[in-house]
Amino acid sequence: MWNQIWRLATMDLSKRWLMLVGSIAFYVYCGLVMNLMEFRFHDALDSKFLSIYLAIISNFFVLAIIPNLGFPLKKKYLNYWKTDIFSKRLAFLKSLPISNREIVWSRYVQVLIVMMLMSTIFFSSYWLISVIFGDAGLHFGTYLLFAITWIGYSMLMSALYVFWELALWGKQYFIRNIMMIPVYAAIGVLLWLFMGNSLWETVLSGIVVHPVLMPLISLAAGITAVGVSGRRLEKKLEERDYS
Repeated sequence: MWNQIWRLATMDLSKRWLMLVGSIAFYVYCGLVMNLMEFRFHDALDSKFLSIYLAIISNFFVLAIIPNLGFPLKKKYLNYWKTDIFSKRLAFLKSLPISNREIVWSRYVQVLIVMMLMSTIFFSSYWLISVIFGDAGLHFGTYLLFAITWIGYSMLMSALYVFWELALWGKQYFIRNIMMIPVYAAIGVLLWLFMGNSLWETVLSGIVVHPVLMPLISLAAGITAVGVSGRRLEKKLEERDYS
């Protein structure tokens, strides 16, 4: 079974290397933007309004961008709400001698492969820019644990997005994604109200105090979410209408 899952997971990636190049460029840019926001946040601490603004924007940025690390940029995905490309692909796979379990877990494996690559790009670019400007702050090992903590969050949210992708029709999936924008914005504001700091800086500080506990809890939450979501999806695909 796992040979089939691996083959399905890597089939699209091997044919779509250009989309990976585009995604790599995008996450290098995101690493630069994140670094600039945090750098400006420290400079703006004397200005209450500007520091609040940068903290909230930073919170929204990481909450919205990091969950998408496992989803590469792809031109035909940009109008999926019209074409319903995910449902069509799913219907095609269902016409083949492939089990629901293989379909579900091949998608999760594919997301995890891309996530590992894009996480490396995103966090490496942030770290390298910090080193260049002499503002690294953390030792590399501690920073690696910091990145792993965020990967756990990415896994947690990816479990939800993959569930929607395979369980819903194109417009339904599109609406759910649009609904997440104000949710991320509201959470970004609430986090600042409760913490008085950006989430990125709070996690950085937390890693220094709890260098093992935070990544373990985050990864445990992500792995649990993927496992529960995957099991539910297997049953959901048995009930879904593919006509």
